Amino acid sequence: MTLVIITIILIYIVLIIWTVKNLGYMEKSKKIIYIISGLIITYILTLIIFLISKGEIIYPNEKIEKVMQNILVIIFAGVNACIIMPYIAKIIDKIKEREITKEELRNRIIIFILILIVIFVFEGNYMNSIQDGILSVIDSLNK
Repeated sequence: MTLVIITIILIYIVLIIWTVKNLGYMEKSKKIIYIISGLIITYILTLIIFLISKGEIIYPNEKIEKVMQNILVIIFAGVNACIIMPYIAKIIDKIKEREITKEELRNRIIIFILILIVIFVFEGNYMNSIQDGILSVIDSLNK
């Protein structure tokens, strides 16, 4: 469990440093608002992916389900945020610096959304497999 916590902390530290760097010369207060907003949105998206991936999985009790949900959502939200937030921060910086045209922005957004959809589908399947695997281990330990 210690390794999981250290990994989560490292993911979020890298995320924050990378995002702050990509936001360029934006004011500190705006950077903080962007990071907090991005984390909340990413957490919600990841929670939705978890709930969808859960599907027909039945947990032995509610406590195990909550622990699984918390661990998987926190880890995957960090990974998702590392994919999403620095890229969007870079786009925001380019818009602010007027280094990107509207057409380039539109094309980047479309491609980014398509990539996110593919990633989220794979992630949902992966989360489902993780839940099945952990429940199999729990089931075998209870026998």
